[in-house]
Amino acid sequence: MRCSLRLAQLLSVLVATSAIAAPRTDVVLLRDGSRILGQVRSLDRGRLAFRTNGASTISIEWDRIVQLVSGEQLRLETSSGALYFGTLVEPASPGHLQVRGASTTTEVPLQDVVRITTMGSPAGDCWSGDASAGYSLASAHQQSQFALELNVQCRTPSLLGKLSAYDITTGTSASPSSQNAAALLEAYHLFPQRWFAGGLLEFDRNDQLGIQSRFSVGGGGGRFLLQSGSQVLGVAAGIVESREQDVDSSSPTTSTEALLQASFDWFRFASPELDLSATVTVLPSLTETGRWRGRGIVSLKWEIASDFFLRLQFLGDFDNRPGNGGTTKTDYNISTSLGYSLN
Repeated sequence: MRCSLRLAQLLSVLVATSAIAAPRTDVVLLRDGSRILGQVRSLDRGRLAFRTNGASTISIEWDRIVQLVSGEQLRLETSSGALYFGTLVEPASPGHLQVRGASTTTEVPLQDVVRITTMGSPAGDCWSGDASAGYSLASAHQQSQFALELNVQCRTPSLLGKLSAYDITTGTSASPSSQNAAALLEAYHLFPQRWFAGGLLEFDRNDQLGIQSRFSVGGGGGRFLLQSGSQVLGVAAGIVESREQDVDSSSPTTSTEALLQASFDWFRFASPELDLSATVTVLPSLTETGRWRGRGIVSLKWEIASDFFLRLQFLGDFDNRPGNGGTTKTDYNISTSLGYSLN
């Protein structure tokens, strides 16, 4: 009896060990004929994250792939917003993915797929982002500028969370420094056909516009009008409640504003890797007749080495009724910085 028990224990250990050591069986076929064995992790922004049998995760440009076979349970999203669930079997025709679901098998053009997630993948797989810092000094009039920026995002099949923050401090030898800073937290639920809805929480400050502090909370929704392996275009609308403290005012004021926003992101992975993004936000007041404010951000990232990049950014703020103590209706900054991708 003891021998049988020990034999059973030994067999269970061997089975568990062989399961752990078993190579992953997903297969990627590239245009040059190369085959890579491993495990699909995700597809986003035109790149497939693929864990090889050597236990390292590599990124493969989606347009280099001609065939993908996977035994994993996957969720696929196309540029039109259609969703497919299942494993990937060998397709009947080249340039397609054959999705085998619970009851049907569907053929999907490979280049129509813009996002793949593994069902039940660890929460840590959803994170991406970057951080950058820059400093400039113009000796002619002793003007200095220091810029910091952080962008973090987590996207799952049903949720999208974003945290973005920047701090730009500008000063001269003849005047005190001024600060333009903001921190924005967003959370959205993702619906079929590229729709989304959620809320936001923001803090910002702009000395030039006379805003010592402003706290905003709001909600709304929108839609991704365009999504592909190289670009994303989205629009959103909502309502925001703001509480402002002016530089030269002893008491804060509150206001309700409409929020209108459009954003565009274009990216490529051919050398040099580039990422061009632009966001325009307009907030007409619903409680102060005639007042409106807005913000525009245009950013270009240029990869200079693995995970390191240069960023050139334009940031502009406008308020047709700046706060008490404000010196202008328009404030803009152009900054360059060195950054690191946190993917």
